[in-house]
Amino acid sequence: MELARDDFELPQVNIIWLDTIADFYYEKQFGSYKIGARLGSGTYGMVKAGKHIESQVPVAVKLITKTNLTTMEKKTVKTEAEVMNYVHHQNIVSLFAVFENRNQICMVMEYAGGGELLDYITRRTRLSEIEARRFFIQLLDGIGYAHSKRIVHRDIKAENVFLDEKLEMIKIGDWGFASLYKSDQVTDYSCGTLHYAAPEILSQGSTIGPEVDVWALGVLLYFMVCGWLPFRGTTDFEVFSKIKKRRL
Repeated sequence: MELARDDFELPQVNIIWLDTIADFYYEKQFGSYKIGARLGSGTYGMVKAGKHIESQVPVAVKLITKTNLTTMEKKTVKTEAEVMNYVHHQNIVSLFAVFENRNQICMVMEYAGGGELLDYITRRTRLSEIEARRFFIQLLDGIGYAHSKRIVHRDIKAENVFLDEKLEMIKIGDWGFASLYKSDQVTDYSCGTLHYAAPEILSQGSTIGPEVDVWALGVLLYFMVCGWLPFRGTTDFEVFSKIKKRRL
């Protein structure tokens, strides 16, 4: 796959503006999508079930109240929408539409009926090497494709990986911490989740590129096969120190 240019910028998302201050949480339909029952709570709002009216394809509808977000959180929501709009792969959660009004945002996304990979592993204690290999190959396909587009996820973990209803297909989601990688770009803040974080993420001033996703994938593979995370400790500082020293 051809690597995107170093000066490439993410294209803007086509947002459908609804000239209303009505509360999105009570809407029964957005465009061609019928809204159903609540599925749960996301990081920044509620997630509901839905269906495309004509095709009856199930969707997940993320409802976000903008007025409750910090500046950083607004950037995270914007990044997630832009990245999901840009990447198209069978192992990456698809974004179908974005609706917005003065106070709220509605993101209509692919529905992963099998739930989080974390819950799937927890129910089984650990996965067989055959099943872990099958899931890991799909993870490599999805993240490899993203890297070919210069997108680095930066928050790969079992909670951000989902399964389809048949529990066979991996879907990588939660792209809010993602970044468009540029070879000379240096990060000035840490991101992601400590137990999956590469040493580069924990060191301010480091360049964060595709290698941090490769590290996190290795941690996730370990978790799938063993049933526990490789870097553990009684405090975050202990975990931090082990990762910095590359020592289990």
